[in-house]
Amino acid sequence: TRAGEVGITSHANEKWQRHDPKREGIFGATLEDACFFNKDTGFVFGFIQGEKGKYDNIYHTINGGKQWKPINFGQDGWIDDGCALENGEAWLSVSGSGIAYTTDYGFNWKQIKTPNTKQRYASIFFHRDHKGVIASLWNAIAYTEDNGNNWKNLPTPLDQKAYTKTNKES
Repeated sequence: TRAGEVGITSHANEKWQRHDPKREGIFGATLEDACFFNKDTGFVFGFIQGEKGKYDNIYHTINGGKQWKPINFGQDGWIDDGCALENGEAWLSVSGSGIAYTTDYGFNWKQIKTPNTKQRYASIFFHRDHKGVIASLWNAIAYTEDNGNNWKNLPTPLDQKAYTKTNKES
């Protein structure tokens, strides 16, 4: 939840238990979502403050959410979205900073540039062949075929006149 709570269960049809990572001494969490590589290893992300006042942490688990450890992903900003693959790769869209990328199940991260750091890319998707798509809150979509080394801006539904904005002020 946005309050920093996590629900865990061994199966979707079984009883859920509430787990609050903040009670383990981790504070300042506003969680957006979770990504899991497998049934045990994954992370939750959002706006999580690290030790030096920067918002540069995720909560990481290797036991299915029973325990969480903060891990610094190396950038300062709100993580709007993420995606993870079973092979240990994951991508995080960090507002105003770029993309954080891991190949080791979320333990270590490096930065990938986005086409425009002023955009807030609220949606991200990558495939195991390192092709990816990001979409911003402000009418921008970009595509990469090489894990973010090069980006191509794509026309959006607004650009193509396939969608009419109903709320002109936002």
